[in-house]
Amino acid sequence: MRRTIAVLTGALTIAAALPMTAAHAATAGYVTSAVNDAGHLDTLTVTFQSDVPVTSVKATLKPSRHQDAPAVQATGFTLSPAANGTQTATATLIKPTIFDDYWVTVDATDANGQKLTMRYGWQDRYDFQWLIKPKIDLSLDRRTIDVDHPNITATGSITGVWPTGETGSLGGRKFHLLTQRGYSGSPEVPATTGADGSFTATIGPETGPYNIDAEIGFSDSNNPDLAGYFTNDFPVSTVKTPARLSLQASPGRVLSGNSTTVSGLLERQHNGAWEPLADQPVTITPDYGTDTISLRTDATGRFQFTRALTNTVLYTATWQTPSVFYTTQTASIRVIVPVASSFDQVRVTYDPFGKLTVQGNLLASDSSHQDMPIALQFSPNGKDGWTTEKTITASWSNSGFYTSFYQNMSGYWRLVYSGNTLYLPVTSAVYKARRWNTRFEKFKVSPTSVGKNRTVTASGTLTRAVSMSRRTGYAGQTVEIIFRFKGKSTWYHLAWAKTDRYGRFSKSVKAYGSGYYAVEFRGGSDTFATWTDGKNYAPTARTSSGRSSATATLK
Repeated sequence: MRRTIAVLTGALTIAAALPMTAAHAATAGYVTSAVNDAGHLDTLTVTFQSDVPVTSVKATLKPSRHQDAPAVQATGFTLSPAANGTQTATATLIKPTIFDDYWVTVDATDANGQKLTMRYGWQDRYDFQWLIKPKIDLSLDRRTIDVDHPNITATGSITGVWPTGETGSLGGRKFHLLTQRGYSGSPEVPATTGADGSFTATIGPETGPYNIDAEIGFSDSNNPDLAGYFTNDFPVSTVKTPARLSLQASPGRVLSGNSTTVSGLLERQHNGAWEPLADQPVTITPDYGTDTISLRTDATGRFQFTRALTNTVLYTATWQTPSVFYTTQTASIRVIVPVASSFDQVRVTYDPFGKLTVQGNLLASDSSHQDMPIALQFSPNGKDGWTTEKTITASWSNSGFYTSFYQNMSGYWRLVYSGNTLYLPVTSAVYKARRWNTRFEKFKVSPTSVGKNRTVTASGTLTRAVSMSRRTGYAGQTVEIIFRFKGKSTWYHLAWAKTDRYGRFSKSVKAYGSGYYAVEFRGGSDTFATWTDGKNYAPTARTSSGRSSATATLK
């Protein structure tokens, strides 16, 4: 055990005797800071970081604001003992003759004769501030502004503490108050202290809410001897005054080419009542065309203009207020120029069975009509006595309309659209829908006796009206003879017959059994259809020889 200790001791002795290798050489030192203490502004303290003790220190203080002034040399530093690579040097009673923010350069040498380098912090320089430290006492007469109290009066005073410890008022000093958000770059209100350091400043309205503060000495060419200082923010709120803008048009609906007068009123609410806003700019913008109108309100807050119109126009009035105490107001009014309407492709048909069909389109010059009520009117003579028989609606995608119904009287028809705010009324042309009455006379079935499956003769006369007071035989028309069995409801076709020049017809048909006969006319180009009542009964009878006989009885 004793032998092991001897070996280790020898090793330590050998290591202590060897010269220091390059890996263990002293690191070059540097300056870490050079400042004057806030409590002792005439004392400059320099801090070093070095493996080798610093033996020589001097410093140069160069003014940054008075750049033509001579530098200040600081010597006679007292060095502290080095401890863990850190060492300080202090020079006292440094009292420059010019108030300034001095930039410090340090010239230091260690025991090996090595120069120490400068390692700056975030400012890239060392500072020795030999400045007057200002203080601003600020107060505001109000924290809320409104239309009747738009300005704020700021009062206060500025005092200073000299580097040597004296205090006093800072009179005749230019500074500024910041508005908006209280940050540098905000709108500035310049102010100057009086001889006693007091001040009064008026601050006009800003859009709010915003803050007010005061500052002095920040890169200030007016105060190169002052350090920077700013107050706390004073919040200010802005009270908006209610306002309203109204528009009206007279008339509000004009025919194309006629004029309308648009008038408006701009008001504000004050002490609970509405009062006019005079001499204010109002811009009128139409949604049709480019006729922008610029007006000003009169002493009563009113404005107006007159225009001839050819189209419906929406006018929008805007009051873009420059004041922070109001919000922008708008109002709109639509002046209607109704559009002409027209009926198109109208067809009125009247079939022989009395079914009237009306169809067509209701159009406007700007668009198609949809869901518009149309009165379908009837007149016996087409001149007067018009009555509405039905109301139909133009509701197709192309503004089409269609209707059909049974009408038992000939006459004349027209369509009437009464119009609305946007569209003018219109009445169609008159359409004739007229047919003459027809009827069968002296219809009979004979002979009076016939066997089953034998023939009978159906005959009669078809007449028509040719005027309101005269009838005549209806020549050259085709009629149909029909039959149904007794006790059944189905009618069967037997034969066609054609009328002669007097409207007479006669046709032999087979008697298939006891039953009823009728004749039917389906109408002509200008006549109604007609038919008999189907009460002509003709029985058939079986004879003793197995045959039937029939006697036609007209009832």
